[in-house]
Amino acid sequence: DITFDHFTMDLNGANNNINTIYNNAFYMFGVVTNATWEHMTFKNMAGQQTIRVGKDTAAGFGNNIKVSYCTFDTFGIGGGWSTSDISVLFIEANNINISNNVFTNPSFTLNASLGHTAIEVNGDKSTLIFGNSFNYVQLPILVDSIFKDNFNTRIVSNNFTQTNEMIAFDSGSTFAQSAVTVAANQFMSTF
Repeated sequence: DITFDHFTMDLNGANNNINTIYNNAFYMFGVVTNATWEHMTFKNMAGQQTIRVGKDTAAGFGNNIKVSYCTFDTFGIGGGWSTSDISVLFIEANNINISNNVFTNPSFTLNASLGHTAIEVNGDKSTLIFGNSFNYVQLPILVDSIFKDNFNTRIVSNNFTQTNEMIAFDSGSTFAQSAVTVAANQFMSTF
């Protein structure tokens, strides 16, 4: 039961290269319920994840996670894993709502070996990814089902501009993905 609202976090990525996987803005490695991030700006992100929610087990899923009207500007700065395997948002929960955010990475360089992902979700039930804008992002959305079956994922009305990929469903996931809707998205000038 926590809300973060209306402030800016500059993670000073160019001067904060710690060469490890951490250096996150929010790292909630546990069962998180009713957490909201709204109207925030994150800049110069150096860590592996900017917002991390969940505990990497089926028992580690929380409930009701919302990220909306936020701007994520410039990520993947730093060394180690922070340049090769990043997910700006990494969320494991039921009832995920990621809506009306902007993900932009003007320093983006196409490199298929780097896992630059804006949103990575492991959602058990009811994930909505709606109305987001992705600009210069290698992989905007990755849907996993590593710890539980994934049911009712909706990816609707998002805008993708200059992205290497658009949406990926992890073929190595252990559990099933069903009732997936991808509709009314706009793809422009992709590589």
